[in-house]
Formats: sequence, structure tokens, C-alpha cells
Amino acid sequence: MPARSELRKSKRRRKIFFIALAALIFAETGYILGITGLINIFFGPKASNSASFDVVLNTARSYVFYNGSVTEGPPPKYRDAYVYVFYYQPGVSLPSSAAAKLVLDSAERPVYVVPIPIQGTGVLIDDFNIPTTPKHPIVVLTYSRDQLIQVDTWVNNILNKFNVGLGQTGAVRITVNNGVVQGVIVV
Repeated sequence: MPARSELRKSKRRRKIFFIALAALIFAETGYILGITGLINIFFGPKASNSASFDVVLNTARSYVFYNGSVTEGPPPKYRDAYVYVFYYQPGVSLPSSAAAKLVLDSAERPVYVVPIPIQGTGVLIDDFNIPTTPKHPIVVLTYSRDQLIQVDTWVNNILNKFNVGLGQTGAVRITVNNGVVQGVIVV
């Protein structure tokens, strides 16, 4: 029969083992929920201090491609829309595949295009070869270098909220329903 000290040691080791096992399970569960985004189901979406998309619309000027023409002015406000955000370099035209995605999505709802200049320069509307006959308007937003900070802050807050980056393609599509951002996908 083992001595009392050996029984105490084995009980103590057993307790340490179960505590370590519970900590490992807890950590792995948190990691898996965080990576897959399922943590939002249990704890709700992360709180964000991001400004609403209205702030971006209020700082920007727009070019609206619709009904066979391009009009310039303050941007129209749509409650349900897609918002395409991508890196932009002046003098480089929008690829035809990106323009095709914009037109396809505009068949469902209005589309906003938010270019983020790589060099911090302004946006040249001549670089956007978007057809003028989509089903719903395609709105290209332009803003000054001073306003870029507000736009960039909004974009970064949304991307952080949904754990998404601009990635290798340098473009994401944000879905807005009833004025609230519902999701982000890399395109």
C-alpha cells in the first residue's frame, strides 16, 4: 500500500493535470471561435467606434454613372447598397474585370466605389471606365487629401470589426442594409 505522501502527490498531480487540460481546452475554443468568426454568435459583434457611412458620404463629392450619363455633385444616399473599397493609383485605369463586378452588383442594388489612394493624392475620375447604363447607379466617391483621413478611418474600423484586410487583391465589398454594415468580403 502506497504511503500517504505518495497519495497526496498523485492527487496533486491529477489536479494540476485537469487544470492544465481545462486551460488548454478554453484557449483552443477561443482561438477557433475567433478565427472562424463564430464568436459573434455567442458574444455579439464587436463594438466599434466607427463613424457611419453617412460621414463618408458627407465628406465626399460623387460621380454618378446612371441612365447613360455621368453627373457630378453631392453623393446620393441609399440605405441598401454595396460599397467597394480598393487601393487606387492615379493614372492606372480600373481593370475591366473590376468594372464588370461593379455592373453585375449594380443589377441588384446601388454601388458605391471608395478608392483609397496609395500615394495620398486625389482621385481622377478619368481613371474609371465604368459603363453609364447599369440597372442601379454606380457612385464613385472622390475626396480631398484632408478628407482622406475620415474615409480611411471608417474603412479601417469596418475592416477591423469584421477581421478582414484588403488582401492581395486590394479590394473588398461591404454590404450595407438599412444603413448598417452587414458584411465584408474580399473580392
